[in-house]
Amino acid sequence: MTSTTDLRKYQVYRAVNEVNGKAYIGITRHSTALRWKEHLKKAAQGSPYRFHAALRKYGASAFRVETLLICQGAEAAAGYEMALIRAHSTYGERGYNATLGGDGARGITHSAEAREKIAAANRGKKLSPSTRAKLRETPKAFSQEARAKISATHTGKEVSPETRAKMAASRRGRTLSPETRTKLSEAARNRSEETLARMAAARRPLSEEAKAKISLANSGRPQSEGTREKRAAKHRGMRRSEETRRKMTEANLRRWAKVREALQASEQ
Repeated sequence: MTSTTDLRKYQVYRAVNEVNGKAYIGITRHSTALRWKEHLKKAAQGSPYRFHAALRKYGASAFRVETLLICQGAEAAAGYEMALIRAHSTYGERGYNATLGGDGARGITHSAEAREKIAAANRGKKLSPSTRAKLRETPKAFSQEARAKISATHTGKEVSPETRAKMAASRRGRTLSPETRTKLSEAARNRSEETLARMAAARRPLSEEAKAKISLANSGRPQSEGTREKRAAKHRGMRRSEETRRKMTEANLRRWAKVREALQASEQ
């Protein structure tokens, strides 16, 4: 276990894969540049760790390496590491960290008891204004080029049913704060023409069979008073052109014709 009088300087660093956006956060008692060389050496030697496997797969040139902050003492470094791993979501499938942090840097080996003490000391702890400023200053945004590379790697990628189920389970029951809702709404309103064009190109049209199934599934579904009021408020006072009304009428006629066809097919 490290001494509480440890006055040595530690660096907390991050390596970001600019191809897929995944990152690794670590701490070192030496320079970030030296630690990066050690990672490359371990990757070349066939280290099985996820981060080193990614280095072999994508190459060193695909990663951007940066020092996030410098602090004093091993325990402080471990605390920052854990906080930044949480803040940047680098643990698990979305990153390359194999643990939640606090495991130690070169020259440090914390016991399980020591790691629990570090976690307990930081649990519920209110960060000072200077510490909050340091965390805010750690860059999270990707360059436009990096965003384009990440988007290209995911375009057309098929997600397995198991992965979809995991993603749905992780979001189920989650309630977004009003601030988050506002940010999401503003981001959606301010999408660039390029983003809208990419979204339109990626959107796959539904087959006639799929449309009929969706329509049939929604037919007769009761809506809550709140939902009905929201829909009514959205359209209240709206004036539609003659062309729009004609298109809506034709669309409704086609939709109900398909519903009738689907009902007749299900009865046979």
